Amino acid sequence: MKFETENGPTIANPTSEDLEKGIKSVDGKKSGFAILETGDLFIQAARNESNEFLMEYQNGSLDEHFSTAEPVTESEVINTFQAFACGDTSWFEQFSWEKMNLEKEKGKGCLPLMVMSIAAFGALAVVKNIQG
Repeated sequence: MKFETENGPTIANPTSEDLEKGIKSVDGKKSGFAILETGDLFIQAARNESNEFLMEYQNGSLDEHFSTAEPVTESEVINTFQAFACGDTSWFEQFSWEKMNLEKEKGKGCLPLMVMSIAAFGALAVVKNIQG
């Protein structure tokens, strides 16, 4: 298992405290994302300008890449990463996940996709604020 944030060190076999500290360091400015991976399964989160998170996970191929349908809190991200690290799959049932079509982005890596998702996520937050 490996954990990293945009500007932090890569930590092999992170503790619950490592995960909490790392996720809390994701501020959406200097540090935009956190990734926890094991084998070809990973989960990642990024904070937007509204101080909310978007999470994604991928189980193997790009065909199995999903994003949370709604914003999630920092606490939810911490709990999800901690559960994932312990092999607890209950995090999967706690959120509504939407399949992402990444085939057209194949070979570019997930970071550009996360940035695009954050931009779309920010636009959604603006629309929700306008609508009241």
